Amino acid sequence: MLGWPDRHNPDRINLVLPVDDGAVGIVLRPAAAGAKKRALCSWCEDVVATGNVRLLVARRAGAAGRNGNSIGVLVHDDLSCSAHVRRPPTTLEGGVDAEAMVERRVAELRSRTRAFAEHVRHG
Repeated sequence: MLGWPDRHNPDRINLVLPVDDGAVGIVLRPAAAGAKKRALCSWCEDVVATGNVRLLVARRAGAAGRNGNSIGVLVHDDLSCSAHVRRPPTTLEGGVDAEAMVERRVAELRSRTRAFAEHVRHG
């Protein structure tokens, strides 16, 4: 996953995600502002870092996107998910093998972001 904010438009986040046949570029925008609450990120599912999670929206590919169809996801607005999945587990998260837990989290992040990219591409 590669992501960065647009220097010219702070309400636009550029994202490149791997898919089975290469990579796909997606533009994320924040959904309409609502009450600030802590939330669990849909991609990294980090139970510790929940403060900067917000609803971001991507326009679907093709005719659906041109017609205004979009898909939303609750994620860290700074796209820090990669760092969150690599942090050592807390004692409450359990697990004797911390390294295996981190490897599992990384694999799950890849799976979830790939699924999101496929939903944007194909619905």
